Amino acid sequence: MARDELRFLGPIYTFYCLTAGMAQLSCYRYPEIVDIAEENLSIMGRALEELSRRWPSAVGSLKHLYVVFPFLLSCLTTQILVLAISPEHAV
Repeated sequence: MARDELRFLGPIYTFYCLTAGMAQLSCYRYPEIVDIAEENLSIMGRALEELSRRWPSAVGSLKHLYVVFPFLLSCLTTQILVLAISPEHAV
């Protein structure tokens, strides 16, 4: 993104960014990796914003990502069970 190379990507990359963002959302269940997931999700959001300047379909992907995120957070805060990664499985 720093070298403005996203402008050379085709429209399929909006889907790739959306699926990568959705994968990052699943990381919010694990408190140990929430910070990493937030950083990666913000990168995916910025990439989709850049792609939306050239490909209008990226606007829909970005919208879906922003709609699912608050819903996911509300679901996680209402759950009593908190999943944790055991130290031997942590990266």
